Parts: sequence; C-alpha cells; structure tokens
Amino acid sequence: MAVGKSPGPDDLSIEFYKKHWDKISHDIFEAFQYIFATGDVPPILNATTLSLIPKVVHPSNIRDYRPISCCNNIYKAITKILMSEMSSFMPELQKAYDMVEWESLWTGMFEMGFPQRFVFMLQSCITRANFSINLNGTLRGWFASSKGLRHVDPISSYLFVLVLDIFNGLMRKASGDPEFKFHPKCQQLEITHLSFADDMILLTSADIGSFKVIKKTLAMFVYLTGLRLNCAKSKIFFGSTPEDTKVALCEFMGMSEEELPMKYLGMPLSSKGLTNDDYRALFDKICNKINTWQMRHLSLGGRVELIRSSIFGIQIFWCISIPLPKYVVKEVEKRVKRFLWIGKGEGPYMAKVSWDTAYLPLMEGGLGFKDMFDWNQVWVFRLMEMSSTIGSYPLFMIELSLGEE
Repeated sequence: MAVGKSPGPDDLSIEFYKKHWDKISHDIFEAFQYIFATGDVPPILNATTLSLIPKVVHPSNIRDYRPISCCNNIYKAITKILMSEMSSFMPELQKAYDMVEWESLWTGMFEMGFPQRFVFMLQSCITRANFSINLNGTLRGWFASSKGLRHVDPISSYLFVLVLDIFNGLMRKASGDPEFKFHPKCQQLEITHLSFADDMILLTSADIGSFKVIKKTLAMFVYLTGLRLNCAKSKIFFGSTPEDTKVALCEFMGMSEEELPMKYLGMPLSSKGLTNDDYRALFDKICNKINTWQMRHLSLGGRVELIRSSIFGIQIFWCISIPLPKYVVKEVEKRVKRFLWIGKGEGPYMAKVSWDTAYLPLMEGGLGFKDMFDWNQVWVFRLMEMSSTIGSYPLFMIELSLGEE
C-alpha cells in the first residue's frame, strides 16, 4: 500500500503500520483470521471520513464539491485481498460511482457464480459503511450509506465492472429486437456500444425504431442499477441524415445534436481528417507539463527521466490511437528539446548531442528516448490491420454521460 495517503477515521497512516509492524502484526493477523472465518467486518473498521474537495474556485453549493472517501487502512487491506480473489473473474479495472444500487451487484455476482460466503462478506464491507464529514479538520456526525461505492475502496472498481456487465447484457438483448437496426458499419460484428467507465458511445441506425429500443434499454438500466442518465451532457452525432429526422430524434431522446470531431477519452474522433486545432490538445498537455517542471530547477538527469517517463507516456497514448503527421511529431520534438537542454519550453538552446544520438539505448551512449514517428508508424499499420476486420469509424452515434444529473 502506498505511503503518504490520508488516513481514515482511526487516524492511523500506512507509515504507522510499517514502523510498528513488529509490535502489532500478531493482533492484525488475528483480526484478519476472524473476519475471513466469519465473513463479518466490524463497523468500526468500516468507518469512513468524507472530505469535500472544491471543484471550482468559489464554491457556492454542495454540487461544487467533490466528496472523497478516506477509509481505514485495515479495511483497505481486507478489500485488497477480496479484490485479488475477484481478479480471476474480472481482470479489468474501471471506475466506480456513487449511485449504484447494491441489489444489482449481488444479483450479478450470484449469476456469475461467486460463492455465497464471498458475496456475504462483500455485503458486510459495502452495506455497513458509515461516514463522517471532515469540516475544517474536524469530524462532524456519523451517517450510514444506502447505495453507491466508495471511490477509494480498492474493490469498488471491480464491482463497477459488474454494473457495466448488466448494461452489456441489456444491449445484447436489445440488438435482437425487430425494431433495432445496427449501424451499417457495425452490422457484421454486431457492435452496439463502446464503454469506458462512465463514458459510453452507442452505435445505431438513425431511425425512430432503433432509438425507441435504445431509450427503453437505458430506462431499464437506470431502474436496475440506480445510475442516472445526464441528458444535458449526452450528445447525438449524425451522418448523412435529413434535418427533420435529426430534430425528431433529438427531441425524442431529450438530447442535443453535436458535430464531429469529438473527444473520447481525451482523443479527437472524426469521420474526416484531423485539422491543426485537433492536435492542439497534445501540444497543450506537453506544454503544461513543462511549464510546471521548469519552476523546479531540475538537473539534466532529472529532465531526462521526466521526458522518458511522463512525456513519452503522453506521446505513446496518441501514437497508438491515431496517425500523426510528421509536422506534429516535429513540433512536439521542438518542445522536448528545449526542455531537455534549457529546462523550459521556449527560447534558444544549444544541443550537446544530436537528437539521433538521444534515441540510442543507454548501453550505446544514448538517452533512451523513443522515436515518436517510428512508434506511430508501427501502430498505424496495426490499426490498418484491425480496420480491415472491423471496418471504418461509425458516423451515427450517441455519446452518453452517466452519473449525477
């Protein structure tokens, strides 16, 4: 478990357990043996501090705060063990939400074949949680929870996968409805939707029958799980669709129309070629990193490590997703070179070695940097292989936002 994290209501940090482990380990092992033998998690271990973090500069109501749950470290250790057991069923990690109905989770777990005792122990962890609000460093009041998952709970991400699986099942059933028509590019593989945590894209034909099936499916999903559809943030993207059809479908769904390109998981998506402005997010992200680092008076070695780890991580995310023009790669390299040699993103510089040498491995006297253009070329070929099977990007889609209204 990572150090430096905020402790729960018991005020015992992970550093405390590491420092005094030789004195307290026996008691902790006995507590764990009792909990896993009985399946009962004592409420005192399940207590949670709820800290409200402002989302805006001047918060004026409760919606302007983001609630962060701080659990006791003993409880986190228990759920990490449960999480390792669940990983054999669900190897994916996703994000959890506050509005999940618990009954949908237990039903899903029983249907997936989880042992009854295991599910009962999870119920003890989730349903018996109680919260105290941290106001100006002081805990105020205690109240129990009635739904939802705690964001910092290690097992919450696994449990939310079960919620998404409910939606997957509903969409599979919906695709068999006679009124539903697949998007033309998705018919062969019967693709109805893409999802990552609370970001969803539904793919369908632009006709009222298909939209009726989707609206009914979404209503059933909301009813079963407690998650709510945020129509204000949900958008509909059309291709070659008559204007009167667009208006009718938008009114029927209670959503507004938007045009491509759009951003999905931080990446621009378009049915056409991307423009210079579409790549601006890549430049801005790298510049923001450099502007933050240039105030720290980093050594050359420190700058090398940040380029190899953080900046290359940003580059590779784009490289494996979309083809990058050579001028974009060159523009990124300019910013990286300036940061490497003078510690900031702007201004003249004198290179100490050629950039080709910087691409060489450390064992050959280089800096171990990766050639962004070469990496992108390799992934472009992989995308071409995939597109020959899947087809081109869809043009009719609905981007949905789940969570608070």
